[in-house]
Amino acid sequence: MQLALTLDPFQDANLLFAQQLGADQVMADVSGWDADTLSAACNRIRQGGLQVAGVESLPPSLYARAIAGETGRDEEIAEVCRIIADLGRLRVPLLGYRWTLAAEGDAASVPGRGGTTSAVYTAGGGSADVAAGQLWQTLAYFLQRVLPAAERAGVRMAYQAGLPTTGAEGLDSVAGLERLFALAPSASHGLDLDHGLFAGMSDDEMVSVIRHWGQQQRIFAVRVRYLDRTADGLQERFLDENRLALFRALQAYQAVGFTGPLRPARSPEMDDDTSWGHKGRAFGLGYLRALFQAIA
Repeated sequence: MQLALTLDPFQDANLLFAQQLGADQVMADVSGWDADTLSAACNRIRQGGLQVAGVESLPPSLYARAIAGETGRDEEIAEVCRIIADLGRLRVPLLGYRWTLAAEGDAASVPGRGGTTSAVYTAGGGSADVAAGQLWQTLAYFLQRVLPAAERAGVRMAYQAGLPTTGAEGLDSVAGLERLFALAPSASHGLDLDHGLFAGMSDDEMVSVIRHWGQQQRIFAVRVRYLDRTADGLQERFLDENRLALFRALQAYQAVGFTGPLRPARSPEMDDDTSWGHKGRAFGLGYLRALFQAIA
């Protein structure tokens, strides 16, 4: 496992922040997808003494027609393949993607520990105006064309599993992800696992899921957060509010030989923090480092 942060590499303060916290790797959060922008992002990360773990995620807006199965999807898919080829030439090993046109889920704010502002998410919805069966069909069409390009380029595609959903696509669930991997069994296709998926699971269930996908070498990256299932939805909390579960999760990752980037997601908002959550992510990365040392 490698401690990582997702950040914009074109912000000097972000790279300095990663260096100061002792991150090993960076998942680049970029807004431009031309070859020059991608090259500059990689160069900035490497010049800062950090490793490029991958590019966080293709925005679904780049392939919205492909998701919906509309005219023009082949041109969008060709552009995605061009991006993958560029990333291969830049020695970027990982590219995240999503398969929805909807937001993660509606979020309200409630008081958290010590007066922090804690988000509460309702179940994410499906992609508007796209039926469940059609989404699986368009996803199969997309992967059949994109994965060969990824295999040629040496870039692994990581589906970014989000919150457990009751949405039309059914992807963000254990059963949905099983179906996804059966649909596209390529070794270049795997998972950027969000710990929000484990909300409501027992510790034993969580460990079983990690071992199952880890033994299949499907876990390419991990986003760590703690979401507590409440009557109002899924409430975000600090990582140390569920210490035993996270400790057992890291032990499971270690047991299956996971070596990819593991980075903290957002946590409850502290006073005088930035919109990105520098304080919260610093706490998260430091806490993960302590757990690393405990299981070493």
